[in-house]
Amino acid sequence: MVKEAQTSPIAGLHLHKVLRYKGNMSYEETRQRRRDWKMSAVFIVTGVFIGILLTVQIKSSIPAATFLSDQLKVQKELVDNYLDEQGLLKTKIVSLRDQIEAAQEKAKQYVQDANLDTLNELKDKVGLKSARGSGVRISLDDGLFVDRDNPDTINQSLVHAADLRDIINVLRSGEATAIAINDQRIIASTPITSVGNTIM
Repeated sequence: MVKEAQTSPIAGLHLHKVLRYKGNMSYEETRQRRRDWKMSAVFIVTGVFIGILLTVQIKSSIPAATFLSDQLKVQKELVDNYLDEQGLLKTKIVSLRDQIEAAQEKAKQYVQDANLDTLNELKDKVGLKSARGSGVRISLDDGLFVDRDNPDTINQSLVHAADLRDIINVLRSGEATAIAINDQRIIASTPITSVGNTIM
């Protein structure tokens, strides 16, 4: 049953009030329906909120490569990078080995040259190596009328071994670098002796 309200004379406005009465629905049932609707709305909002939270949580926990093809691609890239690094390291190793071998050869050659120089220097010092260069030639000879082949000849006009030793000592005191008698090199251990009139 619907009943319209009378026209209100205030401010010249027509206000219509529609009053609805439902004979089968009581006031308590209406309040109960409102409560049910509010509860349903709360449950719906809560469910939507929980669903959003779960979706965000699941998306954050799932890795980027979720598909098998993506995983295989990532693994292939890792293997390729590993192979590239391995090749680079092998190249560096070969280069370093070559440098080491070159350095060893250089050191070996340097040691050989140094040893050879030291050996030559020692040979020069002890008189085991021929010497060339400017120097002084001293000629000694017996007297004109002396017969060295005659064993009975004893004369001051003969050149004796002591004369040679004296001359050698004088040359050594003058820091002569090399001394030779009749093209035979004289070193510190060279003996100069004589048997009879023969100088040895």
